[in-house]
Amino acid sequence: MPNFSQLGVLKVVILIIQAVELIELQILNNIVGLFGNPIDGLGER
Repeated sequence: MPNFSQLGVLKVVILIIQAVELIELQILNNIVGLFGNPIDGLGER
């Protein structure tokens, strides 16, 4: 049944994309946390 296998691959690809986006957001947050956001982060330290 190629339809089911294609759906499975599609679900896996979507999960991988979502995981990569979450990891990228965490990395961006870590970079912003390290260097400080010049607009928002001045008064929070």
